[in-house]
Amino acid sequence: MSEAVDIAIIGGGPGGYSTALRAAELGKRVAMIERDATLGGTCLNRGCIPSKALISATHAIDSIRYAGELGISATINGIDYGTLHDYKKRIVDTMTQGLAGLLAHRGVTVFRGVASITGAARPITVHIAASADGQGVQRSVRSDVPEDIGPSYDITAQDVVLAMGSVPRQLPGDSTRAMSMAMPHNAVIIGAGAIAAEFASMWNAAGCKVTMLIRKDRVLSGWDRRAGVTLTRELKRHGIDVIDRSTVTHIDTGVNMGALVHYTSAKDGGSTEHIAEGEFVLVAI
Repeated sequence: MSEAVDIAIIGGGPGGYSTALRAAELGKRVAMIERDATLGGTCLNRGCIPSKALISATHAIDSIRYAGELGISATINGIDYGTLHDYKKRIVDTMTQGLAGLLAHRGVTVFRGVASITGAARPITVHIAASADGQGVQRSVRSDVPEDIGPSYDITAQDVVLAMGSVPRQLPGDSTRAMSMAMPHNAVIIGAGAIAAEFASMWNAAGCKVTMLIRKDRVLSGWDRRAGVTLTRELKRHGIDVIDRSTVTHIDTGVNMGALVHYTSAKDGGSTEHIAEGEFVLVAI
């Protein structure tokens, strides 16, 4: 089975779906192929949106904690982590389903499967195979409800847009898995970028004791210096232990022992090994 379109877009993240929506608006016949079960890429499913949902919740905790300074008497009786994660999932589901509905409304045909280009001459043939989870190829036409169309499918297109994004090297404990865990009692974060600072502030607001191990003298060292210095000061002021000019040498983990992060510090010439302890360690370099 096969069909012809004007533009085939491989990848359903921000680059792919924004291209698809604009091309459809210009009257093009558009097909978009995504291998994940939901559209939106990392931002909607595993990054920006779920993290901001959790940050909104922990911001509310912070507001209550400092309400007394405004003359408001309020207390925090506890955090229902199950409800918190349900809230995060509901936000993500709302946005991914809304995106699917918008694409359907614009007339974009969405395929779920793994795409490969099998010919360079125009029209270009794009072969769609079953996803890694064994699910056959699915197609959504003028509807955000997919239909099964078999183990493989071919489409031909005058132009192909590659919007596949990137894949991080997997470590045992990245921010994607950290997003689905309950708030820890104490944690070590290795890294000083946006994700490291985001998780540090979020966990700290929820009552977690956070230690950050950073290589330079401030967080966000690649950004504006004043912003990095100011944020580092504020993280410390809120109780986060920021250990600067440190180099991690190795990490010990084991059953019921949490994580022991071994590091050296430039402040003592790197001659002495120090240890930071946490329930677990988040590598966000």
